[in-house]
Parts: sequence; C-alpha cells; structure tokens
Amino acid sequence: MEGAVSNVLSKGDKAIVVRGGKFGERWGEICKAYGIEFVPIDVEWGKAVQPAEIEKILKSNPSIRAVYTQASETSTGVKHPIKEIAEVVKQYENTVIVVDAITGIGVFDLPMDAWGLDVVVSGSQKALMLPRAWPLPP
Repeated sequence: MEGAVSNVLSKGDKAIVVRGGKFGERWGEICKAYGIEFVPIDVEWGKAVQPAEIEKILKSNPSIRAVYTQASETSTGVKHPIKEIAEVVKQYENTVIVVDAITGIGVFDLPMDAWGLDVVVSGSQKALMLPRAWPLPP
C-alpha cells in the first residue's frame, strides 16, 4: 500500500481516500505520511461507497490525481463497487484509481485491464491463502 502512494503521487498532490474500515483509514494514514492532500470519503463501517460520491468530488476538484479505495474491506467484509468506481475515474484522464485488493483478489473477479484499474495491491496471506514463511529463515 505504501508503494502505491509513494510511487504514484508526490508531496502536495491531491487524492480521494475512501475510508470505510481500518484499511480504508490506512490509505489516509499513508497519504498523510507522504504529504498527500486528500479528501476523505467516510463511509459507515459495513456500507459500500457510492460511486456518485467520488464523481461529485472529482467534478468539483479537477486537481485530484488519484482515488484510493479497497475492493473489499477486511475489517467489515464489505465489497465496494470497483467496476463502477473505475468507470467514473476513467472520465478524468489525469486521475488514477488505486485498489487495495488484498482481501478481494481470489475471492471475486477484479479484471484489472478490463476495468481500467491503474494499480491493484494484493498480498499472499489473505484471500489467496498462500503459505508464508514465518519466521523468516536466517
């Protein structure tokens, strides 16, 4: 997640951060650490973000360079409408969509290319349920 902020945006850039659970909040914490100005969309835990909320912010603030969201929120199990969000973001050529899919990849379809997802973050230990060497060998 950190790499998806530090390698996509620069200090002073603007983003939208969907915060509907612990890992949505994490996007905001990482953006703050890197000096990214962000507009939070605080979604009630257990609810999905509405793409219209993202569209409203993008229309009123064309300097936004990225939208950070989760495919699904680990802490609540909510699945966000990523395809529909991507359709909104694609209308803004200087804005990218970044999706935390750590608990989504392997659970439901997230066709990155077909939906135009610019960055998708995953991890082996969650939905993919791959073994992880722990503790790390010397």
